[in-house]
Amino acid sequence: FKLSGVDKINAKRFHTDVTLSYPLENAWGFVTPKVQTMRTQYAFTNLDETALEDGYVEEHTRNISISSLEAGIYLERSMSWFNFPFIQTLEPKVMYAHIPYTDQSEIPIFDTTETTFSYSSLFSPNRFTGNDRVGDTEQVTLGVSSRFINDWGSEVFRISLGQIMYFQDRRVALN
Repeated sequence: FKLSGVDKINAKRFHTDVTLSYPLENAWGFVTPKVQTMRTQYAFTNLDETALEDGYVEEHTRNISISSLEAGIYLERSMSWFNFPFIQTLEPKVMYAHIPYTDQSEIPIFDTTETTFSYSSLFSPNRFTGNDRVGDTEQVTLGVSSRFINDWGSEVFRISLGQIMYFQDRRVALN
């Protein structure tokens, strides 16, 4: 990250993350409402006069809230495949997530990257790791998994499919 001739930005960062969730679970499914509030404060220590004249500040505070609702059901049946007994599961899942847009362009990127693509990352509201970016979104994620479990309780095979549907374009980026 470079600001007006400053090759290296030094900062102190203080991050708090408070999450309130109420998982409702039983043998056949779950519903988890969740609200999360993140506050990150930066104190930049080596901004030069040009950077300050360009409008960069020595301190920056960002507050972001995330809300989500996730639900799923567990279905299973006994079956055999080539005369081997299995339990097959079918696990549909849905998540709604909302993160309002917050301008984060004044914050350098110290340790943030995009999440690695996986089925479980589809159900993470924030598409970034680290504390320097929190992605804006309003989305619904749909997914389904099916597992084959043998008599010893070991998972032999799993297949998962998922899709995210965005209600508006995302504006926060790693730039």
